Amino acid sequence: RSADWLAIEMRRNRVRMTWAKGVRARLNNLAVLRGMAHEMLSSRVPEDSLSEIYVNYPDPPEWVGSTQCLVDGAFLIQAHRALVRGGGFLTLVTDDPGYAMRMCRELSRRPDLFAPTAEDGKPFVSGVPEGYGGSYFDEMWKNGRQ
Repeated sequence: RSADWLAIEMRRNRVRMTWAKGVRARLNNLAVLRGMAHEMLSSRVPEDSLSEIYVNYPDPPEWVGSTQCLVDGAFLIQAHRALVRGGGFLTLVTDDPGYAMRMCRELSRRPDLFAPTAEDGKPFVSGVPEGYGGSYFDEMWKNGRQ
């Protein structure tokens, strides 16, 4: 059996783009929710229902100290609630060094929710794994539309 995928996106144009790509690829295992991840996880995703959560290149906070941040304590609680007990994984990927450190700080505040999986015990691995994929902005950059 192949995996089922759930995408959560707050921007309407990205929801349409993701859905359209899925239709063109004839995917029958993709669902797309539009909304804020905190709210969607708490109201639309049942407890113990996800095996993995990938947060790919979230928009970084607009300024240092901003409360507008996806990966915060509330998000980590909701992600933990939605993941299958004893076997769920949370993967956070960003290309913004400041946001990476902020995510590490948030994770370090909740060792009861998530344990590091890096071989050296650090809460992060530097670099994106080979073949991991990219983001909408990654594609724009590669195609010369910065």
